[in-house]
Amino acid sequence: MDYATPLIGLSFGALLTATGLSLWNGFRPMPGLAHATRVIRWGVGGLLLIAILPLWAAGYSTLVLSLILMAAIAAPPPRQYPSPWYNANTLLPALVLTGISFFLTTGLVQAGGYVSDPASLALTICGGLAARVLSEALGALASPSAVLGRLFGALYLLLTLLVGANALANSWQRGVVWEGNPEESGLLGVWLAWGAAWLSPRKRPRLRAGLAAVAALLLVVLALRAN
Repeated sequence: MDYATPLIGLSFGALLTATGLSLWNGFRPMPGLAHATRVIRWGVGGLLLIAILPLWAAGYSTLVLSLILMAAIAAPPPRQYPSPWYNANTLLPALVLTGISFFLTTGLVQAGGYVSDPASLALTICGGLAARVLSEALGALASPSAVLGRLFGALYLLLTLLVGANALANSWQRGVVWEGNPEESGLLGVWLAWGAAWLSPRKRPRLRAGLAAVAALLLVVLALRAN
């Protein structure tokens, strides 16, 4: 774990730099800044993935591992770059997740729950994908000309399948569709929020992006709570 913390700190600093470059490009446009930001984001994703292995081998807190994996998934840039403000907003989820993981690994904030195996890896990956959707939604709030990508619809389909499969399993095993435990309630809440975003009018892009941001944030929180 000795070299994992510097990698996370370097990633955090790089994301701060990329955010600063995006904001600078918004006030004083300069050629090449958007490309530099893109390169930095891909580099950060790679650094965070490299940092996961020593933390995992040391049996570190599953919360930290989840944060870093989500940040690594969220860090690479979306395909579209309509404006510098779009770029700056899309950096926020990865920046926040990386910052929290950095404070946890340095001991400035304590996290319990030391584990040796990733029991909730699938949910963590879903949380990382949700963080990418959150990035796109925040970007769309800053630039209404941007549209949410296919990942938004793919995650809605996945959530629908999970909720349906859970309801069928409960009905088959216990004779009830919904037990009402916190995990089921959280998943159902995320699915309903995602459905509201999916069904929102496309002619109102900011409303759709805001609802998508709320749904994606709920899924990220649900994934972190599970860890």
